[in-house]
Amino acid sequence: MAEFSQFTITDAAYEAATRFVEEKWFDSANEAGKFAAAYAIRCHFEEIDPSSLYYPGGTHNYGYSSFDSDGSWETVIKALYNTETPRAYFRNLIIWGLEDMGRRIQESGVLQITDFL
Repeated sequence: MAEFSQFTITDAAYEAATRFVEEKWFDSANEAGKFAAAYAIRCHFEEIDPSSLYYPGGTHNYGYSSFDSDGSWETVIKALYNTETPRAYFRNLIIWGLEDMGRRIQESGVLQITDFL
C-alpha cells in the first residue's frame, strides 16, 4: 500500500531545483529532484541515512507520481535501503540532494552539472 501521494520539499530544495530549471539543465523541478536523489545515492550513499533525515513540511507541494510514475524509484529504494517506506526515503534523498547541491552552487557561485555526476 502506498505511503502517501503528495509531499512537500523545503524552500532551499525548491530554490535549488528552480535554479536548475532556470539555467536549462532540466525541464522541471521534478526532473531536478530525481537527479538530486540519484546524486545523493551515487555520491553520498555511505554517509546519508534517509531514515534519520527530518524535513518539516513546506509550501512546495508535489504529487509523488510526478517523480515516480512507474514505481521504479520505489523498487530501487526498497532494494538499497531494505525499507518498507521507500517514498519517505525517496523524498528525503530528493531534499538532501537538492539542498546539498544548492549549498555547493552558493559557495562556488556557478552551477556546473558535471560537479554532481
